[in-house]
Amino acid sequence: MRLRLAAALALLSSPALAGTLTFRATNQNLEQARKLVAKGRFDAALEELATAEALPGNTNAQLADLYVLRATALLGEGNPDVTGAKDALVRGAHMDPEDAALARSGSEAARRLSHEVLAERLVVLHQRLVHVEAGLPVRVRARATGPVLDFELVLHYRPEGISDFAQLAMDPVPGGQFEAWLRPHLGGVSGDPEQLVAYYIDARAPDGTVLDTDGDAAHPILMLLTGDKAAAAAELPHDEGGGKAPAPPPPPLWKTPWALATAGSVAVAAVGVGLYFALRPGPAPKGTLGEIDISK
Repeated sequence: MRLRLAAALALLSSPALAGTLTFRATNQNLEQARKLVAKGRFDAALEELATAEALPGNTNAQLADLYVLRATALLGEGNPDVTGAKDALVRGAHMDPEDAALARSGSEAARRLSHEVLAERLVVLHQRLVHVEAGLPVRVRARATGPVLDFELVLHYRPEGISDFAQLAMDPVPGGQFEAWLRPHLGGVSGDPEQLVAYYIDARAPDGTVLDTDGDAAHPILMLLTGDKAAAAAELPHDEGGGKAPAPPPPPLWKTPWALATAGSVAVAAVGVGLYFALRPGPAPKGTLGEIDISK
């Protein structure tokens, strides 16, 4: 199922997220810019990339390629614009945290600069979600690069029909990741399909300063709660925004069928043993089952 969401600007500015937008299969201006970069015609390529970016319906993969090509063109000019290239590479990393676009569309100079940027600057990296199955908890995960150690990640989300973004502090988990859960029927998130949820993630210093943000209130990431289990379970290509939603957490151990069955069996056995000794005539047999030394 292709995600159909109409007019991008109206969609993002409306509190209700009303409207639809169709993702592009191709962006001809982007492909033309790719050819111009390969020919070394960097000024013309930058013009094509500006036109390509302004078109509605660009996918995450197209935008990642666009920013990487922009960085390549900025670095390829006679007077390289390193600052502009760094900004373009950060935006590309937001769209493609696994660097597929960098390997596909970036020059060697762009690749080197990208490694420098991610080492010197805090950048939020998040595999964007598009289709998730309605009625289930949704785990949103992210991480951050760079030398800053004292920070927190905050998930901002706004379900369709809600006017303001709510916030959730993301919890650190093993592997250098942070995560937060959106749960059905809480915070305006519906358990029903076909609800849009806008969200973004920012990194904050202890004093509240925003260090980086993947998406923002004006241009959030869009996620669709769907009743199409096949679409939600499939590994979606990057041109639809990323992989499938992670599975919900396992239930607590004491709630599992195995634990309940085991507890029931133990309880029945204990009752049976108690009845046996209660109803058995005569004194209890002498003997010992061993000693327990509690003096140590």
